[in-house]
Amino acid sequence: MPRSLRSLTRYMLPYWCLDDEADGALVYTLALMIDVSLQRLRSGLEARFPSRAGASAQALIGGDRLIARGRDETEAHYAARLAAWRYPRGHRVRGSVFALLEQIGEYFGGALSLYGIDRSGNLRRRYGDGAETATAGTAWTWDTGAASQWARQWIVIDGSELFRAQPDFGDAALWGGAMGTAGYCVGIGGSSAEDWRAIVALTRGQHRWLPAGTQGEWIIVSLDGTSPAPDATWAKWGVLDGTDYVPSRSAGLRYVAMRDALREYAGDADWANRAITPEWSFTGDDTDYPATVTMPDGITIAGDITDFPATITIPDDGSATL
Repeated sequence: MPRSLRSLTRYMLPYWCLDDEADGALVYTLALMIDVSLQRLRSGLEARFPSRAGASAQALIGGDRLIARGRDETEAHYAARLAAWRYPRGHRVRGSVFALLEQIGEYFGGALSLYGIDRSGNLRRRYGDGAETATAGTAWTWDTGAASQWARQWIVIDGSELFRAQPDFGDAALWGGAMGTAGYCVGIGGSSAEDWRAIVALTRGQHRWLPAGTQGEWIIVSLDGTSPAPDATWAKWGVLDGTDYVPSRSAGLRYVAMRDALREYAGDADWANRAITPEWSFTGDDTDYPATVTMPDGITIAGDITDFPATITIPDDGSATL
C-alpha cells in the first residue's frame, strides 16, 4: 500500500482504538478523509509541473504558454516541450522566426523542413533534424508593395512527405464527406481544419511566436517539395487575362491565411464593369438584371444594397467549410 495515514494508523494508535465494534472502520474513515485532503493538496502543487501534471493540466499549461500539443504527440514528449519553455530556448527566443518554426515543426511531428521569409528576402530555415540556417537577399515579390515593407512574414512548409492534394471536387460522398462536418479541411489532404487553426493561433495574440512588430501573411504548404516563386501578382487569388479571371498562384501550393483580413473580399476593381463573354454577355447595363432573384434558401433579393454585405469571407485551404 502507498504511504498514507491509513497505512500508519496501526503503528500510531493503541489496539483499543482499532478494535471497535466496526473493526476499526471509524479510524480508517477519518484517516481516509485526511489522506484525500493531502492528496488534493499534493496534486494541486504538482499540476504546475509539466512532468508531473496529467493531460488536463498540461492542456492548461500549454494554453498559457501558447504551445500547442502535436496531433500525434505523446504526453511525455509534450511535457518535455512544456518544460523547455523555460530553458534552454522556449520563451527566451519567443519573437524570433526560428522559435515559430520550431513550434510548427513540433506540432507536425518534428521531422519537417520549413522556412520563414519576409518582404526584404530574409530567409530563416529549419530542417527536419533541427538544424537552422539564415540567408539574406532571397527574391520574394508577393505583390507590388515596396521592399521597405519588410515587416511582413510568410511561412513555407515542405509538406511533400506529410500532405497531399484533395481529389477534384465532385460528389462529396466520394472524396471526404459533406462540407462543414467536424474536422473537415478544404484543400490539404492529410490535415484537418483544427490543425491549421492551431498553427494560425501560434501567430496571434499577446504572446504569439511570430516576431514582434511583424504582420503575418500566409502559411504556404508545398505539396511537391518545390519552393514558391511569387511574381508580384500573388496578393490576389486571381488576375484578369483578357476577359477571363484566372488563378494567379501556383496550383502545386496551398495557402492558409495568418490573419482574417486576407480572406475578406470586397470586389476587384480590375474585374468590375468589364464584359463577361460569351456565356453572359454582360456589359454593365442594369437592364440586363432581373427585378428580383430567388436565392437557394428561398429568400428573394430585389437589388437592395442593404441585403448584401460590404465584404464576404472566402475560404482558404485550411478552412473547415466553403
